[in-house]
Amino acid sequence: MTVAEVVTGNGRSRYVVVDNHGELVEPIARYLKYLDLCGKARNTLRTYASSLAFYFTFLRQKGLEYERVQIADLAAFVHWLKRTDRLRGAVFPTQIRSNRTVNLHLGVVSGFYEYAWRTDQIDRDLNEKLRGQARGSYRPYKAFLHHLGRRR
Repeated sequence: MTVAEVVTGNGRSRYVVVDNHGELVEPIARYLKYLDLCGKARNTLRTYASSLAFYFTFLRQKGLEYERVQIADLAAFVHWLKRTDRLRGAVFPTQIRSNRTVNLHLGVVSGFYEYAWRTDQIDRDLNEKLRGQARGSYRPYKAFLHHLGRRR
């Protein structure tokens, strides 16, 4: 899978992902078009295209379909991303992806699945299963006046 730059009818540069046969990967193209219509920047679209190209390359290597992915498959994707022999164009052979880069790729994949679920391309919300693991009183944010409680 590679990211290809295309020029639209009005002269704007956009990105698509093509497979090894030169054919457009439709689910990614629909998602990138949606992001473009939402006003995402050109560099953001390129980053998203690259992340999804990595993800669909992983799926193809493992013989998986994006509609039937399980949580264990996403964990295997994280492992796949961290393997040093998967890096193309690495300056040093021992260079690995940072946790920040891996999280960026996972965020893109999560957004892709959110879009796919909301547009009825898949029949279940994979992100809900991931969020459902954190139960209890955990809150991802602090209350508005949280900083005042410590001084009293």
